[in-house]
This record gives sequence, structure tokens and C-alpha cells, in this order.
Amino acid sequence: MTHNDDDDLDLELEPLPEGVEEPPPLTRTMSVVRWILFGGMCVFALVMVLGYFEVTPWGAESAGAQQYHCPMHPTYVSNQPGDCPICGMSLVPIGDKSGAATMDDSGDAWMRDTKAAHGQYGCPMDPEVVSDTAGRCPICRMFLVQVDTTKLANAARTESNVPGLVPVMLAPERVQLIGLKTALVESRAVSDPLRLVGYVTPDETRLAEVQVRANGWVQELYVNETGQRVEKGAPLLSLYSPELYQAWQDYQSARKAELLTTDSTMKAIKREITEASQRRLRFFGLSETDVDQGGTSGSNLTLRSPVSGHVLAKSVQEGQYIGPGQSLLTIADLSVVWVIVEMYERDLGRVRVGDSATISYSDSKERLRGRIAYIYPTVSADSRTTRARVEVNNASMILRPGMYADVSVSKDAVSSLAVPAEAILDGGETQYAFVVHDGSHFVPRAVILGVRGDDWVEVISGLTAGDRVVTSANFLIDSESRLQAAISGMGQTTTDTAQPAHQH
Repeated sequence: MTHNDDDDLDLELEPLPEGVEEPPPLTRTMSVVRWILFGGMCVFALVMVLGYFEVTPWGAESAGAQQYHCPMHPTYVSNQPGDCPICGMSLVPIGDKSGAATMDDSGDAWMRDTKAAHGQYGCPMDPEVVSDTAGRCPICRMFLVQVDTTKLANAARTESNVPGLVPVMLAPERVQLIGLKTALVESRAVSDPLRLVGYVTPDETRLAEVQVRANGWVQELYVNETGQRVEKGAPLLSLYSPELYQAWQDYQSARKAELLTTDSTMKAIKREITEASQRRLRFFGLSETDVDQGGTSGSNLTLRSPVSGHVLAKSVQEGQYIGPGQSLLTIADLSVVWVIVEMYERDLGRVRVGDSATISYSDSKERLRGRIAYIYPTVSADSRTTRARVEVNNASMILRPGMYADVSVSKDAVSSLAVPAEAILDGGETQYAFVVHDGSHFVPRAVILGVRGDDWVEVISGLTAGDRVVTSANFLIDSESRLQAAISGMGQTTTDTAQPAHQH
């Protein structure tokens, strides 16, 4: 081992110095910071405890300040009156002057006043809850508000009979803000016209088919246009017929033989032959005037119109060979027409023979009157509709066959209890309206309806004459009622599962 190695060994075996070790840097600073944080937390805890027991000096200074809160959302508190930004309800005062809410040991807000000088306290959501003292509603836990005794008595008698809806109370300011309108339930005649669509056809009892009873050729045609107007007895055409010529010759011969015979017995026989020949000519279509006055040249037959009217169909030309059974002309008297309407099976009970009908056509504002003359006994298997015919006087020729027409069938209206149609809300299985009490209390009332008119609806039950119902903004009130019913249901569930609530 060298000298240098001995020196290194001596250095390694040298003992450490004894005494207090120096602390790391910033240790004292961190200790001070910890004590400051601990002191701050203690002060904060003290303030929270004092605030909980309401013994803070600043709480005493602000105790006299008036505050307001929402009856539906009590957590919203404001220093000035106004409307709740959540639901729009008017804020109610909190304080000793109007039954304010303060916090007791349990953390619930209760009214400290024992009894108001005038009136009572009621729940805005559940009008049946009435108390002589201020507090919370046992159903929905909302603050009771001071309400006039008379109004509360009326509200207690007006309960909703519509499932899912509750009565609603609105401040006059809010009623005016939503533009609410009302109307009285009154007695009036309400008609429920059945609106149908039909088409115009000629009256079948006023149609005439022109035919001939002998073969021949048309020598002259006096009516050569479809739609032409003809009068009863006017000539339509002249027919040349060998059969008619032979019958005419027989008639003339029989007449001459009758005139030349002097024997009474033979004269009677000749008279019978003459009458038989005359009847044969009339069977061919000659009129009595033509037979008696010689209105035929022997071989020509003049065919005359049996009715006055318009030619609807024409199927003959001059020089055409025609025979028995062939339709030559169709003539219709259009002074009276039929309107055939289609109606569904469910409407059969609403239509009776003799009911009055109003007919409108095209874009004209003119209306024609008619009546249900017949209801057909069959129902179409394809359209599931049946037909009825309306007889209409058409002397002015306004209606033309083939036109479409709108038909409104109505019965004589009978005066009954009715409300405006806009007052009725349809809940599916239930129809209801909101009845107004004291101008600020709105009660849902189920109704049974009858005849529905254009603007009014017949009320069979549910309302009485003189009731005032909401006709405008009723959907807003309906939404408010459903919301309060839902909140009331949740409050009732909470009350049932919790301890008994405060009793009024």
C-alpha cells in the first residue's frame, strides 16, 4: 500500500460532525402559509354557522329590506316586484308586511304571521287549500298567498272534472298581457249543415224519346241541331212510308164507302171499318188533328214534339231510312232538374226526405233552394256511398246537365245552449272549456257537445246559461293548468312518501 492510499482511507473513516441540522430552504415560509389557510377556513366556517342560525350582523341590517319570490319557483328571489323569468307569474312579496318567508331551524320557509287582518291564505296551485295562517301548501309545498275570502270560497266550489287539469289563478296583469277574451254561454239556434258534392242531371220524368212506328225515309228534318229549343206540338220531321200510305188509302176508302151507303145496317158496318182505319193511322203516330184534317198527304207522316224542352240528343239525318224502335231525338224539359249527391253511410241518419238543401255552383255567389226528394236504397260496394236526389226549380236555366254543384243539407235549427266553437278544447276522449270565475280563476270543465255549426257548438251538459268561458288564449291557460297539475302530482307523491306535512 502506498502513501496516497493511506491518506484516502483516513479520510473515509473520519466521523461526521454532531449537532442540529439546518432546515431546507423556504420551510418557515410554507409553515406560515399553512397557518394562514387554516385560519381562513376557520373564519369561513364561523360565518357559515352564524348565517345558518341567522345571527350575523349584516343579516340584521338587511332584515327590513322587502324581497319578492315566485309562487311557482320559490328559489327565485328578487329585490323588486315583477314577473318570474321562468314561468311569467307575478312575484309575491316576502317579509313580515305581507306574510314573508323566513328560515327556521329545519331549513323550511314558513310564514310568521298568525293571521291576516283581512282575508285568508290560499295556494295558487291548489285552490282547495285554504288557511287562516300563512305557510306552505301541504300538497305542492308552495308558499300560500293572501287572497280575498270571497274569492277563495268561490274557488273552493269550482273544482276541475277534467283528468290531468287543475284550476288556474292568474293575476289581472298577466290576463291582460296574454290577450285573453271570453264569451257567455247563451241559448241560440245552431245548425249543422251536411256538405255534399253532386252533379246536375235532367228530371227523368220530363224526358221524351222520339221514335216512329213505321218504316220509311226522312224527307224533311225541322230540328237539325242538338240543344235546339222546341215547343210541345212543334213539327220535328216528315216521314215518307209505304206502310203509312197503304193505311191512309184504307182510311179514305172506308170513309167514302160510309158516306155512299144509305142502308142503316150497312152504314153501321162501314162506320166500324172507318173507325178501325182511323185507329190504325193513329197507331202509326198521326195526331187526331192530322187524321181529321188530312194533315198527311197520304204517304207522309209529320212527327211532332211531345213536350217543350231542349234537344239533348239527335241521331237522325234527312234522307235517312228509319224504322220502329229506333231513337231519333231526346228532348228534356229543364225547367226542373235533379242534383244527384253522394254521401257516406255514416251520414244516412242525418238526411231525410223533405229536408231543405242549398245549391251553389262554380264561383257564383247565387244560391238555389231545393229539397231532398228521394234517397236511393243501395250503397255502392266500391265507394261505400249512397245517392240522394235533390229537386231544384231551374226556370232561369242556371243549372245545366253535367255541372258539378255543392249541396248543403240542413234541418230546421232549434234554439239550445251553445258556446263559441273556439272555446272548446279537444283532449281526445274529453272535450272541455275553461270557465272564468272572479276574472282571475279559470276552471276546466268537461262538456258533452251536440250539433256543431260554423261558429257555435251546442252544449248538452257541462255548462249552464250565463257561464263565461275563455275563447282566446285558452291554449296558454291549458298549458299552465297541465304544468301545475304535473307539479301538483309530484308534490303529492313527495308528501305521501315523507312525514306528515304542516296542517292548516
